[in-house]
Amino acid sequence: MPQEISLYPTLTARENLEFYAKVYGLPRKVREQRIAKLLKMSGLTLRADEPLQSYSGGMKRRINIAVALLHNPRILFMDEPTAGVDPQSRKRIYDTILELNRKGMTVLLTTHQLEDAEKLCHRIAIVDNGKLIALDTLEGLMKLVGESDIIRVEARDIMQNTITSLEKTNNVQKISVDGETMTIQLLKGREMLARIVDILTASGTKVDSIQIKEPDLETLFLHLTGTKLRR
Repeated sequence: MPQEISLYPTLTARENLEFYAKVYGLPRKVREQRIAKLLKMSGLTLRADEPLQSYSGGMKRRINIAVALLHNPRILFMDEPTAGVDPQSRKRIYDTILELNRKGMTVLLTTHQLEDAEKLCHRIAIVDNGKLIALDTLEGLMKLVGESDIIRVEARDIMQNTITSLEKTNNVQKISVDGETMTIQLLKGREMLARIVDILTASGTKVDSIQIKEPDLETLFLHLTGTKLRR
């Protein structure tokens, strides 16, 4: 399933599915049954006879997925399936992927939405600049980060001397700055929080917000590449 919507906007959802079902060579009775089932799965049965150009982006995405499922593939390749969709469509797409997998279909998902990978995938591959740099279960990948915590600071006037002071602080492992966001990977984050705030304040950094959290896939990506995710 491609990232771009590959449907005919002036045709209805049913007509789009009918067209692609014929391309796949499905017999009429099989076509009718499969289309009815996929429209129900997509939650769009009642709007099946409206032209695609009247659909929202999320609705078009759901029909795009339905087209990819017409021939009941054993392996489904999905490129950014939740790109540009509303929360309702996003949840339905999540549910669809999980249900397909429960029924035995292998789903290969490419995404920049790391929360998608965390929620949906049994195994996760991290690719940077075209190179595979890690492949494991989520649990296995997070072991690469260890017992680190993450402190994320939204601030203005982040100076190099501030970064240098933080880098010299005990338990600080890595620092990355992207605009007005500073991400600090460190051990014993809750114990170190007051010390971090003191350093920021003493250096004249104007802190707008600060939060501490456990590592996630974005943390791991930063840990492995030292860069913010390129979208």
